[in-house]
Amino acid sequence: MNLHYGHVAVFIFIVCPAVLAASIFFRLMINHAGELKAQAMQHKTKIGE
Repeated sequence: MNLHYGHVAVFIFIVCPAVLAASIFFRLMINHAGELKAQAMQHKTKIGE
């Protein structure tokens, strides 16, 4: 049983930070994509003028 609980603890220790890192990474990527789209729109309007 000790071995099993050890594996669960290691699993939680590895998965929790990985999930947090992934969520932060995806938020940054989504924000970055939004900024790129905004910049592209600004460039299009400047060219249109």
